[in-house]
Amino acid sequence: MRVTILALVVAGISLGASADETSSEQIRHNWLELGVGTVSSLELKTARNNRGWALSIAEYEVEQALDFDSRRDRRSQELIDDGISEIAIMRTYSKHGRWFYSDLAIGIGYMDATLANNCERSGAGLLGYSYLCDEERTKGLSLPIELDVAVGRYAGIGLKLRATIGPESTAGAAFIIPLGGFAKR
Repeated sequence: MRVTILALVVAGISLGASADETSSEQIRHNWLELGVGTVSSLELKTARNNRGWALSIAEYEVEQALDFDSRRDRRSQELIDDGISEIAIMRTYSKHGRWFYSDLAIGIGYMDATLANNCERSGAGLLGYSYLCDEERTKGLSLPIELDVAVGRYAGIGLKLRATIGPESTAGAAFIIPLGGFAKR
């Protein structure tokens, strides 16, 4: 599956490099975007004029009762680390201004999810409760959709809304810090 993802990334970058070579008046934007929130992400983005590509790694936060609670697998008694991870390549449609940018992205990704289901409280600890749960692991293709808005020149701050449809559909929001040439020069 990793080979398939790598092939998609290389194909997407090469298509993006060759598809828009016809105009001599093109403006190229390249930047890195860090996101922290209910969806944490690291994205490498490139755009020519208003269209581009993004390579994204995201981790979605899974809702739990308290951070001090522990969940153990009923069978193995090992701690369960809830989380949904995704790697994706996305096509972006952007608007770049002198001190801002906004973009809408849609793509294809690969999702790996570990969730705790059917939990029963098994005891109380010093700071929280212990639960015995059934660990559920799912993997598969996903469809990420994202909207970003940021202000700044070469470093900025903004907001990201992201949803993914796949084996475990979820959504999240994050504060973002874009770094690089995301604004018009």
